[in-house]
Amino acid sequence: MTTVTTLTAMQQQPQAAQKDARQLVSFSFYHLDLSWRRLPQAVRSKQAGELLSVVTISSKRLMVLAYSLAGMKADVDFLIWRVASRLEDLQAMSAAIGRTE
Repeated sequence: MTTVTTLTAMQQQPQAAQKDARQLVSFSFYHLDLSWRRLPQAVRSKQAGELLSVVTISSKRLMVLAYSLAGMKADVDFLIWRVASRLEDLQAMSAAIGRTE
């Protein structure tokens, strides 16, 4: 849904603005610590909910896609792919992720 909105907004911009428009792309890879997997389900759900909240809020300002990489590489569990037009939006999301438990 967010992708369609972004593309529509880009299509409505004047031709000159589209030439100057840029996209910043970020790929962040995450590995879940084995000790996290041993936490009680209630704690894991709360912490996963915090991350989901950050992704949901951030997806209003930038395109956010998440992919599971389970079984593909031993040291990575999931990837968050982000596309933004402003560096500050990427930085704000990274900071918000860093503040989660």
